[in-house]
Amino acid sequence: MKVIKIGIASQKDIRARILAIAKGDLKPKASDPKIWFISMSSLAQV
Repeated sequence: MKVIKIGIASQKDIRARILAIAKGDLKPKASDPKIWFISMSSLAQV
């Protein structure tokens, strides 16, 4: 069985992380979440 890691963060923090990765300032680790949500309620809706 494959484990999927999910991150919960504010939209501002998610955007900052994505931009840092795109600029090359941040290299995501293999253990970092691949899917991000802004709240537990938005995760529950999916």
